[in-house]
Amino acid sequence: MRVYDSVLSKPAIGNIHYDGGADPNRSGPASRGRAWAARGGPPARGHAQIPIAEAKKRPADETVTIGGVVTAVYDQDTPPRFYIQEASGYCGIQVRYSGSPPAMNQAVTATGKLYVDSSNHELHMDPTGGWQGGAIVDAARTVALNSRALGGGALGRQEAVWQGDGLNNIGTLVTVCGKVTASTPAGLVVSDGSGVTEGGDTPGIRIDTSGVRAGMRPDADVGHCVTVTGISSLYPSSGQYHRVVRPRSGADLVNNSVRTFKTLVINFDPICPNHANKRIHEYFTWEQPDTLAQSYVADLKECSAGFARYQVVDWYDANYLPYYEDGFVYTGDEYIVAWENRETTPMHYGAADYYRICLDKTYPHNQPRSIAERVAAGEVEEAFLFGPPCSSSFPLSYSSMAGPSPFFVNGGTYFVPQAGRNFILMGFTYDADVWSALLSYLRRSECIMNRVYPPANWWFPTWPITNNWEKFRMLDVVHPGDAACGTANWAPNSANEFYDFGNTRDVWSTCDDWLYNWPNLLGTKKQVNCTEWGGGDYRLHHKWWLKHIPNAPGVNPDGKQNNWWKYLCDYNSYPESR
Repeated sequence: MRVYDSVLSKPAIGNIHYDGGADPNRSGPASRGRAWAARGGPPARGHAQIPIAEAKKRPADETVTIGGVVTAVYDQDTPPRFYIQEASGYCGIQVRYSGSPPAMNQAVTATGKLYVDSSNHELHMDPTGGWQGGAIVDAARTVALNSRALGGGALGRQEAVWQGDGLNNIGTLVTVCGKVTASTPAGLVVSDGSGVTEGGDTPGIRIDTSGVRAGMRPDADVGHCVTVTGISSLYPSSGQYHRVVRPRSGADLVNNSVRTFKTLVINFDPICPNHANKRIHEYFTWEQPDTLAQSYVADLKECSAGFARYQVVDWYDANYLPYYEDGFVYTGDEYIVAWENRETTPMHYGAADYYRICLDKTYPHNQPRSIAERVAAGEVEEAFLFGPPCSSSFPLSYSSMAGPSPFFVNGGTYFVPQAGRNFILMGFTYDADVWSALLSYLRRSECIMNRVYPPANWWFPTWPITNNWEKFRMLDVVHPGDAACGTANWAPNSANEFYDFGNTRDVWSTCDDWLYNWPNLLGTKKQVNCTEWGGGDYRLHHKWWLKHIPNAPGVNPDGKQNNWWKYLCDYNSYPESR
């Protein structure tokens, strides 16, 4: 993972930020407005800068100097690369690098020779003469194209795509739109009816998401209409080179067919100089935060039949841990020592200062705009906060709410009127598998549904049943023979303890009635035990519970939505859940 200071980047949604700058917990905010240092030395003397299009026509052995605005950084690629594009034109090119990359929208000049990639025939520069970064400038133009115009004809040493004509746009930032015709592990295929194929029999062009980190990879279903922004490139198939667009982040795909819920990730996971310069999760060989985020988002989409589509549009790897409410803070190295000695020396107790997390601009993740400001602008709707565990109390709550009228969702409530609307901050630890993140969602769900259907007892159903929510979460231990789906902590047949998900006791449950007949419940029952929800596996139980949440159109006779996922995801849109 390359480390660079994102403070200088413009606030465009979708950037992946790696904070390797000053630690705000120790020395104040990272400096803003400073010019980037030269990477690999300044351009070699004696080479006047020429247009990118002209450079693509020069002979293979000629050293050239080119310049442009950074439009993409793919540090997940091997080797890592960025793209520059002429701000006033349509021509861009790939530049390979080592060390730290430039910032998005930074002016860059580079000197070197242009080479043809043997794998896909894309022209790129290896800047043997160095590249030099300048000021942050206005973003380069994004070119909107239909599929047939993508790629274009040949330009000098940059060859055309199969059956391509018109202006060559390989290496240029483009926008395309159309209907998803296929979904593969490598990405999507999108067709706008132009008659091109992805190299086989499927109509459309490839959308290659491999350059986006796992936790941010954009997603859509076959049949959905999408708008995609990314770098125009090409790939080989059957001896030909076909069109492809490479998104840069989750924000580069807009799904026009379904509602998505935009979220950002703040990963409190500092590099620890005294511990092999590893991030905390790496040092302890805990879970990968981006993989956790990807699994969590995928599970929610699956369990909600596609309604709960959380789209990670921004990711910030923070080189610091959050302050506690009393002002205490660990450095990364201090945390490692404290965790390793937790059996003999208690760790610090308390909650994270959520007001600072949402508003304090001495935090680099709040520059140039704070989380609250981004919520108010409609850029994001929620936040996922990753952090390390604590033996005394996890400072990041399972789920907290901030905004002008926050309410309890199993964590703190924070009055942040600057946000303009309520938003939830989910708290995850990267020492646990995705089951723990799902449990946070289950508890959040219970709290929201308790607001929609005020219960007699917050965490436990009561008899007699007074509403549909009480009926849904009914347990056999409360009223034998009338169990339904249970709660986040209690399976329908749990005996007398939390997380009794492996209990083999058979009980009667209406769980299938909720799955197949809602909202016209018939009262049908079947005998169930732990084999119904995974035999004691926490993740499988949590997914089973979520899959039974009512998800039907229309309004119930009780005046509530028949699709409870509307309350869980889109809580601001309904009076009973806001």
